[in-house]
Amino acid sequence: MLNHYNWGGYFIWKLYPEYRVYIDGRADLYGDAFMDELATTYYLRGDSWRSPFEQWGIRTVVLPPDAPVVTALQALPDWKTIYSDSQAVILTKKTQPEVSLDSP
Repeated sequence: MLNHYNWGGYFIWKLYPEYRVYIDGRADLYGDAFMDELATTYYLRGDSWRSPFEQWGIRTVVLPPDAPVVTALQALPDWKTIYSDSQAVILTKKTQPEVSLDSP
């Protein structure tokens, strides 16, 4: 799950192991390259902002509603907003419908 830096520790406490956070408050453990990757995604810098979604298999996003990446994902047909308030937006990646081999 792509989450806000400040919320990662809480999400680990409440949601692990069902959900794994992208980042938590231990920036020193992640290193500069990872923090730069997060900033690139969060602020839509360049063409590589989508890379973590593929690399890490991110299918859930929990971020503030004013995060640039939230606006970008809401404009894509394969992302769905499942919750939104003044503090957070939760988006999930839509799954492709299963195709039955028995259907005509």
